[in-house]
Amino acid sequence: MAALVPGFLLGGVLAAAAWQGWSWASAYPALAQAHGHAQLLGWGGALILGVALQFLPRLRGSTLSDPRRVPLGFMLLAAGLALRVGGQVLAALAAAPAARAAGLCILAAGAALEAVAAGLLAGLLARSLRQGPPLGQKKAFAQVAPLFVLAGASLLAGLLLWTLGAFSAATAALRAAAGFNAASGSGAAAPASLPAAVSATLPGPVDAAALRLLLFGFIGAISVAMSARVFSLFFRIRPARPGWLAAAAGAFGVALLLDAAAGTGALLTGRPASPGVSAAADLAWGAALVLGTIGVRVFEPRLVFPGDKGGYRWWRDPAGVAAVLAYVWALVAALLLGLRGLGTLGVQVAASIPPADAALHAVGAGFMTLLIMGVAPTMLPGFGGGRLRSRGGVALAVALAALAALFRVLPGLGQTLTGRAVPWGTPVMAAAGAAGLGAVIALVLVLRASWQAPGAARDGHHDMGKGRRKPHPS
Repeated sequence: MAALVPGFLLGGVLAAAAWQGWSWASAYPALAQAHGHAQLLGWGGALILGVALQFLPRLRGSTLSDPRRVPLGFMLLAAGLALRVGGQVLAALAAAPAARAAGLCILAAGAALEAVAAGLLAGLLARSLRQGPPLGQKKAFAQVAPLFVLAGASLLAGLLLWTLGAFSAATAALRAAAGFNAASGSGAAAPASLPAAVSATLPGPVDAAALRLLLFGFIGAISVAMSARVFSLFFRIRPARPGWLAAAAGAFGVALLLDAAAGTGALLTGRPASPGVSAAADLAWGAALVLGTIGVRVFEPRLVFPGDKGGYRWWRDPAGVAAVLAYVWALVAALLLGLRGLGTLGVQVAASIPPADAALHAVGAGFMTLLIMGVAPTMLPGFGGGRLRSRGGVALAVALAALAALFRVLPGLGQTLTGRAVPWGTPVMAAAGAAGLGAVIALVLVLRASWQAPGAARDGHHDMGKGRRKPHPS
């Protein structure tokens, strides 16, 4: 639901509002924050956490510690997300300062609940991963363990920044609303600017830092780590290169420190980070995505198993296509981050510095969503005791997701290359929302049919075609 309503649907409606000039388009900044948050935490974040809780203890050679707490953690996360997004929508659309302040208070409560839920789930996963054989006996897990640690740190740091920023915004809104009410009650003319002072958005620099920590840090690092272990099991990709994964972890760590410092500084001082810090963070995130892509080896020739005479072709496998396209978007995001970082330092390579949202959507709509389209039908049916039923449904979901990513990022690429906003940007972004909505519906229908299928998946793999092999416990 987070992907369907406040995610893709709201994103498309916002683009349509800007395109058609609808009267409530002035609420765009706050609604855009709500849309991005729902996509990141409700669509990608929740699904990735769920897969991690199922898969990582097995990879570690342990079992999930106290699985009874998992439903509680996700119920808290869902409740927090509903309050966080609903509160901001209320604050964005309400005209009265008191109503805006109430919406921001609801938002702050939701943000705190999200942080508690993520802490509970991350702590449960951490306790589970501390069990099992020594890491020296689990070399495959040891190679990606630093990436998992950095992903967890990015998740918690970003949610903490969002929570503190939400309480800061709610406090300021309550003070502004109280001043407006006091002026109105005294019979004096209230300043005309006072209602507008009750902003429905979180502090910009704090929100930007938290968003980057979750999108590039949490989603980026855990996606590279999971790909390094999952791709060789299901897509015949060669075993990941440990050295490149370690280098990627180093770059992710540097970027995490820079953006966490930038967000903390903005929270304490109200000022954004210096251009040098912002540029260094952009370059570090971009380098991490490039190094991770090289380490995963997704663009290299596939392994040939004895007996099949090289019959597997990734382009015949919709999930395999999604995996390749996901890392194409990871490299696009890295390019945009590199151009943005260099441009901030005064080294402008393209006609203009890429807009900040171009790299964000290259990762969110491209890298993250296409990875979900590839991995979800590959792994989730087995978790539910079924097997995949519709190859065509997966192909449709992947095609629509690929279109959604292209349509959403293309206006930013056009602006980067031409130096000005493209006139067709908003209608194309509205089409991106419709395509993304269709992709999620197609994926949900495929998974629903697969979960209803009787019997467990054979040997830990599905019937998407040839090329899967049983996961090895190491």
